[in-house]
Amino acid sequence: MANPILQVQAAHNVGTLIRQAMTVDGQVIARVHDWWIIAPGIETSLPQFTTIKDTDFVSANTPFIHGYCVGIADVPRQHEASNLKFVDAFTLNVWGLYEWKLGTDQKNSEHVFATHLKALQDKLSLSPRLQVDGNFYGGLEGIRKHNQLNFGSIKPLSFGSKKVFLAEGTLEVEAIVQLTSTT
Repeated sequence: MANPILQVQAAHNVGTLIRQAMTVDGQVIARVHDWWIIAPGIETSLPQFTTIKDTDFVSANTPFIHGYCVGIADVPRQHEASNLKFVDAFTLNVWGLYEWKLGTDQKNSEHVFATHLKALQDKLSLSPRLQVDGNFYGGLEGIRKHNQLNFGSIKPLSFGSKKVFLAEGTLEVEAIVQLTSTT
């Protein structure tokens, strides 16, 4: 039987890993949500991604859009691995939003956002079982592996005077489920 709790735990751990990747000088510079906060629409959700910690383009304590959300994309797909063991495969969506600022050829918001996305990919690559404590052999009980977090293109979006970049990513996760006898 598929384990929906494992999906929620995996989404939470991915959110924790994003927070770790987005920490500069001991402060998390992005807003991170471990659940699908964009459901009402991106424009309506923009305040949920506003931080005062990111100072790449604005001075300290100035609101700036930089955030991520992790959502469960599907019901686990299950197939038999061996007697009483099954593999649950499921997808997590990771969306990132970053405010557009013109900047310069050397430093502009598109390049900075791409650098942040690469940091997220690297952090998750170092956590094959979605472990958040730095213990390479730790991780969520049952998580077998995940693929590389893959982002599609970085898309510019405009909401009146607010302009943001959106990156949509997917993370395929596999978990081992051990069935137990009830007799």
